[in-house]
Amino acid sequence: MNDSEKKAATADRGEAMLETIRELFPICRSITGPGLRETLRYIGREAPLATIEVPSGSDLFDWKVPPEWRIEDAYLLGPDGNRIVDFAGSNLSVVNYSVPVDTELALDDLRFHLHTLPERPNDIPYRTTYYRPHWGFCLPHTQLRNLKSASYRAVIKSQLVDDGSLTFGEVLLPGRQREEILFSCHVCHPSLANDNLSSLAVVLQLINTLQRKRHKYTYRFVFAPGTIGALAWANHNRHKLRNIVGGFVLALLGDSRPLTLKRSSMRTSKVDLVAESVLRELTTPRVMDFAPSGYDERQFNSPGIALPVARLSRSCENEYPEYHTSADTIDVLSKEQLVGSLTAIETIVEAIEHERVFCRTFRGGEPQLGKHDLYDVCADERDALLWTNSLCDGERSIREIAQASRRSLESIERATERLAAVGLIAEKGGVAADDERHRATDSGRDQETARDVDPHVLIPGGAHTYAKGDDQFPINAPKTIVSGLGCRIQADDGRQFIEYGMGLRSVTLGHAFPDVLDAVRTQLELGANFSRPAAIESEAAQTLLDILPAADMVKFAKNGSDATTAAVKLARAHTGRNKVVVCAQQPFYSTDDWFIGQTEMNRGIPETARHDCFRFDYNDADGLSRVLEAHGEDIACVVMEAETYVAPQPGFLQSVQELCRRHGALLILDEMITGFRWNLGGAQAEYDLKPDLSTFGKGLGNGFAVSALAGRRDIMELGGIRSPSERTFLLSTTHGGETHSLAAAMAVIKFYQANHVVDRLHATGKRLREGIQRCADRIGISDYFQVIGRDCNLVFVAKNRDGQRCQVMRTLLLQELISHGVLAPSLVVSYSHDAAAIEETVDAFDRSLDVFARALDGDASKLLRGRPSKPVFRKYN
Repeated sequence: MNDSEKKAATADRGEAMLETIRELFPICRSITGPGLRETLRYIGREAPLATIEVPSGSDLFDWKVPPEWRIEDAYLLGPDGNRIVDFAGSNLSVVNYSVPVDTELALDDLRFHLHTLPERPNDIPYRTTYYRPHWGFCLPHTQLRNLKSASYRAVIKSQLVDDGSLTFGEVLLPGRQREEILFSCHVCHPSLANDNLSSLAVVLQLINTLQRKRHKYTYRFVFAPGTIGALAWANHNRHKLRNIVGGFVLALLGDSRPLTLKRSSMRTSKVDLVAESVLRELTTPRVMDFAPSGYDERQFNSPGIALPVARLSRSCENEYPEYHTSADTIDVLSKEQLVGSLTAIETIVEAIEHERVFCRTFRGGEPQLGKHDLYDVCADERDALLWTNSLCDGERSIREIAQASRRSLESIERATERLAAVGLIAEKGGVAADDERHRATDSGRDQETARDVDPHVLIPGGAHTYAKGDDQFPINAPKTIVSGLGCRIQADDGRQFIEYGMGLRSVTLGHAFPDVLDAVRTQLELGANFSRPAAIESEAAQTLLDILPAADMVKFAKNGSDATTAAVKLARAHTGRNKVVVCAQQPFYSTDDWFIGQTEMNRGIPETARHDCFRFDYNDADGLSRVLEAHGEDIACVVMEAETYVAPQPGFLQSVQELCRRHGALLILDEMITGFRWNLGGAQAEYDLKPDLSTFGKGLGNGFAVSALAGRRDIMELGGIRSPSERTFLLSTTHGGETHSLAAAMAVIKFYQANHVVDRLHATGKRLREGIQRCADRIGISDYFQVIGRDCNLVFVAKNRDGQRCQVMRTLLLQELISHGVLAPSLVVSYSHDAAAIEETVDAFDRSLDVFARALDGDASKLLRGRPSKPVFRKYN
């Protein structure tokens, strides 16, 4: 990037931050209420934000969440009946958290409720009364001086809602390590540009930067009301505080003053040392010691929380003249200063990422430097070697060792390299030098073998699911995936992709999703499998049943096939019938004989099992009726998904349910895909259905192996041990109650309940669909390329010039998307697909569909590298 390009990029980032501030500036925020939530919704559109509601009245350490404040209007009427102070003109005009009032007062009595700034007579001050019932108005001092002795009417239409809540949000960007760096900014001030919004705008750009990179540390961003919000966050995350190794409160980043670092109370923590060092390299900063005043660094450093959190700002509170006044507008801000603040923070993050930590590799005692050819150096270098060896404890970074030893960073870096070169110390997470010499050849050979081996030599089909096989993708698809984070994955060859339909739609929240991993880690320490049922089995069962409208009991398994086949077995046991009806347009229910016998891949299945199923067409209730009329006495159940890519016609699903009841067949709803996407309670909740049995999997565990069969008590108890009837063998599996996956399932459900995940999946999918459709419309290929399905479960259809679905055209599009960093066998989004991922994906489609259009006008096979993909269900390879 040349200088002019850098300047343009800088200007773009500055303008983006100013645009964020412009959009959020008019909102009346407080520590609770609609304005706070509106601001968090905006953040949620720009970043993968999780929001948490803390009920009013909740105890937070020594504090209590106040009632939620909602304000509709406020004004002060003069003697002539005109509004002389008006909330509609400035949300600073009313004291934040004022109680409702409608009263007339003489001017002398009114003065107690009027607030001005004599030293800034033309500005409106910002005042609050969060924890003391009071009401008041704020106005310019010049206006107060001109008020005449008369009667005035004060009206504040507000509510203090006892059953309300306080809301805060957080964005988590997982890294390779569990150790976290915290960033926090307050989101509770009304129309103040520098104090509140400047830091928020900078943080959103920082999140965007970090989302595009892989990083060592996990980054947690907290958006909370000042003081009470920080305490609410800390109280909610007590179990996670141990992971936070440092952080920054960000505030006041847009004015013209120099960057200011206020150290944490620990003063020499990792973030303190790195931030001060980086800032001194970049500029001439102000550096201050910690004091228990200011912003939320007070709360994070307070006893019982004790996090090494510093503060980065330009001005300090009360320092710049516009602080907490109506003069703190966008005019106070400088695009250059915002970008400068962002650049400094990004540089600090980069330095933190590259901090190196070493540990000693030998047992006890001071090393004999001469034995390792390290003695014949000058005294200063020898001291640096001894200090470095002494303090390399696997915890301190090189920078921290330099600080503790009062040696220069350069001398400690040189000493570290020399000690590491002879194997006396090794980088944490790396390999000791002596070990490396002994193992380099074998290790390299092992890695080469593991990387280069053809998986088809080891695994039939090269994968454990046919849908992941080589024949389903173009030849430029990644061979294997080595890691995933959020909606992004890394292949074994180092390429990175945005992924859709993650884990065959099983990953609904995101890869390595922190809330799920935390729950699993906690359970890991408690054991996986026991001789008697684990306590978590009943807890998980109740958690799932609480969200399902039509189930009394549940039994867990490891995959959807087992759960659905178990449902069929129960239906047969309950009805005394054998046959099954399935929907012809729905591709997969089970690996068991009753279903696979009907497919092209029925080799190895007894002939008798190949005739267990009848089929009917989706949205054809009359067709189902004919099947049931003809074979009703033999049919145990109807198995179907409520919806796939075609919406149900009005009344169709209810007709299916009624036909099943009329003919004595059970309705089994396969909710593998619809569950946790259509609705938290599945399609049965979305369409008000009462299936006899339903099966769940995929999104239930966010990638962890767990499925579930749920249903009516009288049917489910056939598989129990308390029924006096003949016994039915139902899902007796070694790992059905394995605790780690059940912990994952419970964490998934709880996260869904707290964070409106289904709404986000629909909104994100809609944004993706509309963006891709614009690309197709621009190129003029909408007759040959479409995005179909519900917004939470999208797929694309690729057709040839004859208007027929075409594997060649599909494979060509997959090929082009992969070349632009998108792996999209479907377009099914997760909670982690943020605005940046959607934008990148739409851009990839824009370029890929150009190639698709060229193929329509020529020979697609000439643009396709290698063979087209093939259907899974086919007779021969």
